[in-house]
Amino acid sequence: LGIAGAVLVLVLVFMASCSFTNVWNYSAHSYMPASSPYSLVQARWGKPLPNGTYFRPKVYEDVVVFFAVVLGAIVLGAVAHSTIEGRRIVHTRLYCGPAWTGWFNPWNTGISVGELTVLLGWLLLFAYW
Repeated sequence: LGIAGAVLVLVLVFMASCSFTNVWNYSAHSYMPASSPYSLVQARWGKPLPNGTYFRPKVYEDVVVFFAVVLGAIVLGAVAHSTIEGRRIVHTRLYCGPAWTGWFNPWNTGISVGELTVLLGWLLLFAYW
């Protein structure tokens, strides 16, 4: 239930981010029926609104990439947690310099493969943005 619940919440937040305005001072009445040339999806949903326009979801590329990375982290974490081999790999510590490096080496006892995976994933996401 934990993994399914996390995926369900992720899908609901993704749908909300595609439906509601991302600008605080932009009215939802103006945002929802407006189309965007930057949206990956150009669709109309439902019946026409009273003013004759339709609800238009907006799916932007950066939103898709962000939620794909979060979903990937959930799936990889679930797989790594559910198997003994996965746990062994994720908890394996890698050498990160001598212990005398002290305060400027945050991993003076080594970094785990799981920590390194999260760090590299965050850096790649940051580089994409």
